[in-house]
Amino acid sequence: MIFQYWDSSPPGEVAELMATWETAAKEGFEYRSFDDSAALAFIRDRFGDRVAQAYLCCGVPAMKADLFRYCALATSPGIYADADTGRVAPVMPLYKRLRRGLLMQRRNNVANDFMIATQPGDSLVREILRQAVENIEGKVANDVWRVTGPGIATRLLKQHGNQSALFEGYEFWPVKTVRKYVQFNWDLPYKSTDLHWVNSQKTAVIFR
Repeated sequence: MIFQYWDSSPPGEVAELMATWETAAKEGFEYRSFDDSAALAFIRDRFGDRVAQAYLCCGVPAMKADLFRYCALATSPGIYADADTGRVAPVMPLYKRLRRGLLMQRRNNVANDFMIATQPGDSLVREILRQAVENIEGKVANDVWRVTGPGIATRLLKQHGNQSALFEGYEFWPVKTVRKYVQFNWDLPYKSTDLHWVNSQKTAVIFR
């Protein structure tokens, strides 16, 4: 399964990038994109009211995307690719050879843009999901990266190490290696507006 999320109708340039993942169905993947209402229904159906309420408490779309990606990968093995990334090479060969999954690293931080989990109910994904829900409930910071974003996996990696049971079997790739499969786009027009989480959290509370 390949999962993607955009809370409403994506801008044209984002829709074009999402289409590159939809064509991965030709490789044998099932592709599903979710908007706000579809993601909420998915979460409520599979995880119940507590996680659904956490989703509703997210005041920034990126937070909802974070929470949804963990729910999706905890439910079904597959790939989560951010909507503003593009697929540039077949990903099925990569997916088939992974033991447990793939995490991308920027410098020493785990990144969320492109995540693969090959096992249903993966313990790492479920732990990240658990902490994200608790962070939202506790409103621990006005910082998307820390509350629901890659700060969670980064903190776990620093606490436990990549040889621990929590991470054993995951491959860690630098961005330059992931670029063989994924196109990253830093200069899309929406990223200069409040639609981008970095900008929105500077001027508003990130919780509803």
